[in-house]
Amino acid sequence: MHINAIAAAPAMSPNGPEASPMLAIFPIECLSADEQWRRFADGLSSDITVDLARYADLPVVAFHTMKALGSRPADFAADGKALGAAYILSGQLRADGRRVRLTMELADAQTGVSLWSERFDRPVEDIFALQDSLTESVINVLAGCFG
Repeated sequence: MHINAIAAAPAMSPNGPEASPMLAIFPIECLSADEQWRRFADGLSSDITVDLARYADLPVVAFHTMKALGSRPADFAADGKALGAAYILSGQLRADGRRVRLTMELADAQTGVSLWSERFDRPVEDIFALQDSLTESVINVLAGCFG
């Protein structure tokens, strides 16, 4: 399925076939040992979830529900079904002090097939501006797909 076909796909939401497809956003996995970047990844996950939840046509599983599950889907089909999600968003963060790389992937929750992925590279300057920039980049892509 192509990323532009997501909006046309049958809904998998527990609210019935007419409901919009549910999105589960797993916390971003931090691949850096530095605690600062672990907190940054957590905040980035929260911001992406909160910002996507603002779209009325896109139900999103709550951040703290997803945080309790960890950063990786153990079984796409089982996790998707349990959450009532049609799609799963996951990501990884790498940082070296000068640059940050965020890799995000959207997958079909039933099959685990990747529908979209992208890498975002940014210089480390102002930490909040960096978080806002990465959040906005992810939101712009996904909002265009879902709404």
